[in-house]
Amino acid sequence: RLSLVSAVVSAVCFTLSGLMVRRLSEPHFAPALCSLPFIILFLRNALNSTTTRHKLAFSLVSGGFLALRLLSGFLHIAPYIVVVTITIGLADLISKCRKAGPNRLRSGIIAGRSVVGVLLIVFLVAGTLSSAMLVPAMELTSFSGRSPEPDKSVQAYTQNFTAAYVLKSICVYSGEKSQIETVRGAGITFLLLIAASLFSSNNSKWLFWIVALSLIDCTIGTPLPIATVVKRAAPFEMVASSRAFDVALLPLSILAGIGFDALSEMLRKLRLVGLRFLLAAVSATA
Repeated sequence: RLSLVSAVVSAVCFTLSGLMVRRLSEPHFAPALCSLPFIILFLRNALNSTTTRHKLAFSLVSGGFLALRLLSGFLHIAPYIVVVTITIGLADLISKCRKAGPNRLRSGIIAGRSVVGVLLIVFLVAGTLSSAMLVPAMELTSFSGRSPEPDKSVQAYTQNFTAAYVLKSICVYSGEKSQIETVRGAGITFLLLIAASLFSSNNSKWLFWIVALSLIDCTIGTPLPIATVVKRAAPFEMVASSRAFDVALLPLSILAGIGFDALSEMLRKLRLVGLRFLLAAVSATA
């Protein structure tokens, strides 16, 4: 959980990031991302529920929001939402296995069955409710520029990821650059807050680090493992893997909020609590 001020900082970092400002010219990105927080919220509630009734209820709601995401169109963002869902499930399974104690194998099997059950319900509900969009889209893909057939698909965007390229991307206004360069988010302060989250005692940071790194893998693209799996599993040409960073911005913004809490705690110990609000103001503008 985040403090109120940290939650505001996290929201500001997400909303005013260079990537979101750039997307103002592409309003279809908004419905592509607006359901993601609810998918994550109800999926985590389903995985952490101790009763079958609550687990089923939260899984159904999470699947409903995933269906809403699919029905909104812009399907080349959807595979990255699926990556988030599966990554959260695997991270939950690993966490439960680590806490299992001496009888780790039996606990791991039980936890694995629970995670697989939740994910199956989520994907089954999402697939069923969104079939009115998915079935025609699958049938017509071969006639579009996103056909997996090489002679029909549009050319994929490529990047040259040198050290100078990344450094320049942090310093130059992201509206003039492509998606990967908006890693700077709302500014250099955003990156520093994300780094500060590593010093937080909030154990949730590891979940969001895992999710963010999985999406950064997809952002950089092949031959990295997750990006390769997504490319081969998607029924259409992904074209621009860097769009995975649109999805990664949410977990990164949460990490920025966690980092703000860590720095606030450090300032409290140094009896410099007043600087906390100055830090919040800098985070929103730098």
